[in-house]
Amino acid sequence: MQECSYRNNTPSMVVLKCIGINSFYLERVVMPTEVFLFTAPVDARVELWRLGQGGQICQERSDVTDFQLDQSPSPQGPTPDLQSEHAAVDSGLGQRSVTLL
Repeated sequence: MQECSYRNNTPSMVVLKCIGINSFYLERVVMPTEVFLFTAPVDARVELWRLGQGGQICQERSDVTDFQLDQSPSPQGPTPDLQSEHAAVDSGLGQRSVTLL
């Protein structure tokens, strides 16, 4: 399993779907400007969906490794709390942002 991040930089909500082996399935609505942190198997696929006139439209399919957080060690050591982890994500470290048309 690997730690991943997705930031919705669009003006509308996006549905993130992560599908992996052994019946792994994760689905989450991500609102505009929201950062979603998740854990997924290394070989999983991520799909980003948005609402169109005829229903949901798949905008992107990619490997979960494209969303993997930067695993390089911090010069200050491990982060002691979740607030510090959010600060690292918000600064753009290892973060995947997608802008949908």
